[in-house]
Amino acid sequence: MRTRGEIAQKYKQRRYRHLAKILRKKLGRHCDNCQFNAVHVDQNSNTVRYCWYGQESKEPFTAVVCDDRLDEGRQVQRCLTFTPLKREALVKTFDLSLADPQRLISEYPDLAALQWVLEDPVHLKWWDRVREFFLVRWLYVFFRSVSSSAHAKNTPNDSDSY
Repeated sequence: MRTRGEIAQKYKQRRYRHLAKILRKKLGRHCDNCQFNAVHVDQNSNTVRYCWYGQESKEPFTAVVCDDRLDEGRQVQRCLTFTPLKREALVKTFDLSLADPQRLISEYPDLAALQWVLEDPVHLKWWDRVREFFLVRWLYVFFRSVSSSAHAKNTPNDSDSY
């Protein structure tokens, strides 16, 4: 059996690996990783990414299409105004996703399991606790009734002769 310290170390290691994967993906030079890039959805539900750099200026502004799907990412590679997302904002978003129990369980089940082993419970909202209480209560009553009916079938009656 592993010690609490070994499990805590494994949790830190897994958390670091998830964060490193997100940072590698979000800090790369891709159009969706630029602060000025935004998605536009047309009437046919098609999406196109535009660069909105310079829209705050008083001069006439024309948005430039900056979408990896159109030119295999060459536009963003030669873009002089590319500004990557902030690392601090990405880390904060990751920490917020770990604080949300439903998102933690769905996106990072390994971290949720390690938190459970460390007896650091995933904090559920009150309605989830109530739902779990009634589920456990229902299971208890169900299995009790099943076991009592099975026990009643196995007990001999006065009419049984041996």
